[in-house]
Amino acid sequence: MRNRRAVDVRTLERSPAHAWTPQHRARRRRTREPLSGASRLGARIALWAIIGYGVAVALFITFGTLIGLRSLVVISGSMEPLLRPGDLVIDRMISPREIRIGDVVTFRDPTDPTALITHRVRGVQIQGDTYAVTTKGDASNALQRWTIRADGRLGRVTLRIPAIGRPIFWGRTRVGAVGLLVVPAALLASSLLVQIWRPRAARGAR
Repeated sequence: MRNRRAVDVRTLERSPAHAWTPQHRARRRRTREPLSGASRLGARIALWAIIGYGVAVALFITFGTLIGLRSLVVISGSMEPLLRPGDLVIDRMISPREIRIGDVVTFRDPTDPTALITHRVRGVQIQGDTYAVTTKGDASNALQRWTIRADGRLGRVTLRIPAIGRPIFWGRTRVGAVGLLVVPAALLASSLLVQIWRPRAARGAR
């Protein structure tokens, strides 16, 4: 009985060690691989989405003017609910002869020529070689009365993209423009380094 009892004790003492055999560790690694693979796939998709967004914004800002388009970020609620703060609007540059009542146009602020306003046209009158335009924000009670020469240019809103204007506004600053190029490049480089380093680390662990 003593020998049997001793064998039982030794078996119990060794049983925790048997729970971590190489075969058991391999099974645990196999059960974890699908999750880690899914995580890596999700990270890659997110990385490429960020890179694609940054490249698209940079290209649009750089080349949009070449095809007669201008992008602007809405910073006030004077045109709500049509345009909300943070929206991006795409203007097509037109001649004053193309202005129609009801158009949403972008023009120089009559009281501050350095600022732009995007409001709806309420009236147009031709005065010789000048167009007298009246505009008003959909959510504003104030009218703007301004003039533009017949050979001038102004923007007419042709597209609204909700909520993405703030990153683009930031991208137009010097720091933002550098960030749109540097941050995606750094993320891509980090991803490549991780892919190179992890197989080596795995081989070293074996």
